[in-house]
This record gives sequence, C-alpha cells and structure tokens, in this order.
Amino acid sequence: MTVLLPTLLAKVPEFYVPGAFDAELDRYSENAEASIERQLQSRQDGKSPPPPAAHVTAAVPDSSIESSALPVAPADCEPRAVGEYWLARFDRAIVQRDVKTILGLFAPEIVARATVRSADGSTRTIEFNRDEMVQSTLSSIASLKNYQQRRLTLDAKVADSPASSSCQAVIVKTDVIEQGLMNDKPYRFESTEVYVLEQRQGEWLAIRADTTQR
Repeated sequence: MTVLLPTLLAKVPEFYVPGAFDAELDRYSENAEASIERQLQSRQDGKSPPPPAAHVTAAVPDSSIESSALPVAPADCEPRAVGEYWLARFDRAIVQRDVKTILGLFAPEIVARATVRSADGSTRTIEFNRDEMVQSTLSSIASLKNYQQRRLTLDAKVADSPASSSCQAVIVKTDVIEQGLMNDKPYRFESTEVYVLEQRQGEWLAIRADTTQR
C-alpha cells in the first residue's frame, strides 16, 4: 500500500489515510468497554473489582529489517520459504529506499490492485499497470520518512500442481501494518496483501499483487 499511496491519493481524492494513532484509540476503546463490563460483573457478584490491566499501546516497533540478514534463497519448492525470502527483500528495499530493487521484484507485466476505504466508508478497487506502479513507487520513496512495518501473518502455497518437488509459482498471503510519513503527513495502514510469485531464471518475481485495506 505504501508504494501505491501517491497514485491512490491522486485517483481517489476522498481516500481516507488514517493517522498513526487511530488504531491505538480503537483498541483503547475496546479495552475500556471490557474493563467496565468486568467491574459491573464484580459488583453484581459482591466482590471488589480487580485492578485494571495495564494498557499497552500496540505501536509498530522500529523496523529491524535494515540490519537483519536476508534469508537464503530457497532451492526447491518451499512455499513459505519462498514467501519469506521475497517479502524480506521487498521490505528491506522499502526501508532502504532502494527503488531499483523494489521494481526488480515485479515482472514487466505486473498487475497490481489496491482496495481501499473512502472517507464515507465505501470501498473502491484501483488497478495499476507497470508504468503507473513505477511512477507511484518513485514518488512514494522520494517523500517517505520514518517507515515502519510489521507482518502479522504469512501463508503460502503452491500455485500449480507440479509432478516434481520443484514449482514455478507460489501464492503468498500476508497481513501487514505499515506506517510512516509521506510528504510530512502521517499515515497508517492495516491491510492484507496477496502476491503471485513466479520463478524466472532463478529469480522470484511478482506477476500479480493485491492489497486490501482492513
């Protein structure tokens, strides 16, 4: 979502870009309601209410991608290993503002789609061709500061049914939180990303990318 953000803002003027603390406020509200329910239940039971649990802000930690070692490229068809390897390269390239590596991870015929929420709560899906993705990535990296991200889940499976142990394509699905400053304005996304990765001459390239704002 981060690399597509400049074009999304141009195509969807009313697109809602949440600030860095909106999600934390939502979680705080949920915790407050739960605390009230516990206190009411304790009073009904004739007991003193237990001390409230300490509230921990679920902020995204500083990314350690830049200093961590990249995983080794998988030799055989290990879908999860393939996904971890590709995502590690992608995430590190964004942190390091390495446009060449970012674009090199996507096939020339890449089709990228982003499904986002507008300010009125409705959703809209935007499709990007290669040229639009290149221009958006260039704009994004040029104005990006304080980028942080956390991948919450990662699922991967073979996209075809090869007879041997090797495979040519895998589908990778991951839930991710991203936040940072773009043009000095804070943003934060929680989204689900799905990539179709295809092996070409020993390299894994994304031939399709879908991101859906949660």
